[in-house]
Amino acid sequence: MLMAARRLVNTALEQLGTTLVDDVAVPRARLVDLLDGISAIAAEHGVLIACPGHVGDGNMHPTVVFDRGDPAAAEQAELAFGAIMRLGLSLGGTITGEHGVGLLKRDWLARELGPLSTRLHRDIKAAFDPLGILNPGKVLA
Repeated sequence: MLMAARRLVNTALEQLGTTLVDDVAVPRARLVDLLDGISAIAAEHGVLIACPGHVGDGNMHPTVVFDRGDPAAAEQAELAFGAIMRLGLSLGGTITGEHGVGLLKRDWLARELGPLSTRLHRDIKAAFDPLGILNPGKVLA
């Protein structure tokens, strides 16, 4: 029953509005700090944020619910998402525990890795993709 409920979380949240969801992972010892921080972020930005995830490994899926038709609500949702990423990093975590880095978290990757590691990632991509034809214009463009 618990697994069935877990699988229905996203479906239930989508009934409340548009969802902005991704993952952030922190050391298990910092999980309470993450959840308390997410609660404060939700209150600060006036958005609903649910946070299902994998408590056993600290990989959580903060889900910001908002009205896409309301530009102010969409802006607050994006600000809340950024605050969650910032919080995860400040707690010694990572901006991704399992879903990787797509366009939503592209700017956060450089913040997590720093300039040297970001350059290394770009250099590795260039070595395997000298023509820039693999996933052009995306994360490591």
